[in-house]
Amino acid sequence: MQIAIALLAYVVVSLSASADITVGPGADVTRQDAKSALEADPAMEYSPTSIFVRFAPYMDHAMQRQVLDAVGGAVVLRYTLVPGLMLVDPGVSVEHAVEVLGAMPGVIYSEFDLVYRLDDVPNDPLFGLQWGLQNRGQFIAGVSGTAGADIGAVEAWNEFTGEASFPIAVLDSGVQWSHPDLAANIWINPGEVAGNGVDDDNNGFVDDIRGWDFYSNNNNPMDLNGHGTHVAGTIGAAGNNGVGVTGVAWQCSIVPLRVAGPNGLFASDVIRALQYCTAMNIRVSNNSWSSRGYSAAIFDAISAMIPHGHIFVCAAGNEGIDIDRSPRYPASYNLPNMITVAATGSRDLRAAFTNIGPSQVHLGAPGVEIYSTALGGRYAFRSGTSMAAPHVAGVVALIYAQNPSWTFTQVRERVLGTVRPVAALNGRTVTGGVVNLAAAIMPAADVAPRQPEGVQVVNLGSRSARVAWVDASTNEIGFEIQRETRWSNLWIGQIIIGSAGQNQTVFVDASALGRHRYRVRAYNDAGASAWSPWRVVDVTE
Repeated sequence: MQIAIALLAYVVVSLSASADITVGPGADVTRQDAKSALEADPAMEYSPTSIFVRFAPYMDHAMQRQVLDAVGGAVVLRYTLVPGLMLVDPGVSVEHAVEVLGAMPGVIYSEFDLVYRLDDVPNDPLFGLQWGLQNRGQFIAGVSGTAGADIGAVEAWNEFTGEASFPIAVLDSGVQWSHPDLAANIWINPGEVAGNGVDDDNNGFVDDIRGWDFYSNNNNPMDLNGHGTHVAGTIGAAGNNGVGVTGVAWQCSIVPLRVAGPNGLFASDVIRALQYCTAMNIRVSNNSWSSRGYSAAIFDAISAMIPHGHIFVCAAGNEGIDIDRSPRYPASYNLPNMITVAATGSRDLRAAFTNIGPSQVHLGAPGVEIYSTALGGRYAFRSGTSMAAPHVAGVVALIYAQNPSWTFTQVRERVLGTVRPVAALNGRTVTGGVVNLAAAIMPAADVAPRQPEGVQVVNLGSRSARVAWVDASTNEIGFEIQRETRWSNLWIGQIIIGSAGQNQTVFVDASALGRHRYRVRAYNDAGASAWSPWRVVDVTE
């Protein structure tokens, strides 16, 4: 069995421990054995010591015990975030245990505890210009940017810069929480008394003052890699402090959740970290890691966070592929509380390494030569979708903090509905644009509508075609429909053939015989959305 694994910025991660969880005897030994194996074998694809098993709701503990006895299994962890899910240390090989338990009555699934990795490509810094926040056409690594090819952060900060009471979780290699540009914005657990050796807030973690190290299972989520520190700086480095760089949400709080060791991270630890988020009412997390392997357990965990209003921001991956065709996870789960992010450069071109996906990747964000915080109190350039995702996580946090009564659906729609259209992403991502902080926190009337979705064209005969689409906005005045005609091997005669009123999602065109293609965009007084992808139809008598 081959399970290739890739992460989103160019690095590696691992997780452990979580709030409201039952820990079995020997759990620490089992988890440590897995991490020791990973450190000895950097290419390891899954834990050799534990597997996931999820039982059906009718299976009580006695029935579960009977099933596990078939492989001599011992329960390591019971996850309360996902009912019936547990991590099991089998008495046989994990390969045999997955096969045997997967065929047992009452078992929804059994699967490997996959390893995930970060894809990080650090570069030597040239000069500390954060083009992704404000692009004035400056040179970065020998490339001159395009003015305005940024997320509109400076304009947005005139409206709002965040709230210290709003936390953002960084599931990564840890965070150098003592960094001069991060220390002021590191989350402090209000329910915990530092250093008293007591779990004051009863969340299952003793002295979790500033988050938790799930990889080493202690209260010091310090970064030994640098990836998580770079991500954290993009999200929330302190702003207007006369030091270094500025984060997107520069007055919000960063919650370091260290889940990655030197060679990767385990799915079992990711779920524990997500449970911590729900227990501590953390509604945004950044997840710059990925794998080719599908994990039902992680899917279930992210899905279980929907009632908690949690938005899971993740990187699309760095293999330069279409993940609609070749899925990568968690990016391809496509859950309603997820936002998957591609990487763009300073000229509004998609990065050569970025994964795309017209239905799986939602939008783009700056991810090439991004300058941010680094280990040792320093700063560095890094590239990858791992660097793109935290731009979006910061935007999500600002919208949530500005609108605390909003649902996760409203926040997500605001992010996706206010993108800045970019030709390089049209037809390659859901929205066809780059995250636009300036538009996202402005009043709705000042924002162009979102690109129509689900465009379909049907031949009606009698020299006519019906164009139908899904209205993805609530603030459009109307829609424009564009047509091109096939002649020989060319598309010619591009014209706007008509308009449809607000909420009208069908248009009938009396066209000539032959092959045509159509696309649609929405508009209002603030401007127009990106065009939808083209749809082709053969019109007949």
